[in-house]
Amino acid sequence: MKSILHQLYDGEIAPWEQFATTLTDCRAKRQEHLRHYESLRRTLTEEQRKELEEVMDEQLALFPLEQAESFIKGFRLGAGIMIEVLSPPAKEKFPPQISTEL
Repeated sequence: MKSILHQLYDGEIAPWEQFATTLTDCRAKRQEHLRHYESLRRTLTEEQRKELEEVMDEQLALFPLEQAESFIKGFRLGAGIMIEVLSPPAKEKFPPQISTEL
């Protein structure tokens, strides 16, 4: 079996494809948003609908960029945590070392 890093490098793992919201509250909010959106669209003229679609498309175009940035920052944070966990402890002045000897 390949390591996770090999799978990631070879494109066999696609974190963006594995993202799925399982939170019921989030799904409910999406449905509510869709209802409000459709309700608003029905009140608009054809020209206003087109303009709304353009604005929505512009906003949706930002979503993948934000997701990528969040993934990168999260990955870096995780890597930093692992480096800290696996590194030998440095001499720390604060907080003072507590002796475990009795």
